[in-house]
Amino acid sequence: GVIGSNSLFGISTSLQNDRAVVGASNDNGVGAVYVFDRSGSTWSQTARLTGSNPRYIQQLGASVSLWGEFIAVGAPETGVFNSVGKIIIFRLMAGSWREVRRIAIDTADTNVLHGFSVSLRTLGLVSGDPFSSANGVVRVYTIDP
Repeated sequence: GVIGSNSLFGISTSLQNDRAVVGASNDNGVGAVYVFDRSGSTWSQTARLTGSNPRYIQQLGASVSLWGEFIAVGAPETGVFNSVGKIIIFRLMAGSWREVRRIAIDTADTNVLHGFSVSLRTLGLVSGDPFSSANGVVRVYTIDP
């Protein structure tokens, strides 16, 4: 897909071997994630990820982390009037990236920004939520293959 103006393309990046993932947290007003694969010395866009229901996502791609066949994507402004945030996990399956999990937290707090930062390694995920509670919170998840 074409990268629009004011998309904030490059707000987050992750690289592993011959694959790069780039967040554009204001793409079409909700955000998107672009996947690029390298063949030789040429990088080509191979996917644009928006989630299964982009209407209910905000700032998708504000944080990204690539590990093997998984991409963790933060959408920290997601929430009805409260910016609680979500993390969406995509998995490469049969040549296509598919949304396989959404991670949300149950809280009455507002402006938590869950998914503000994400790091994915060996089927484990760490999320930084800097505005959760008085001093921020780090949450750890297991990602099932």
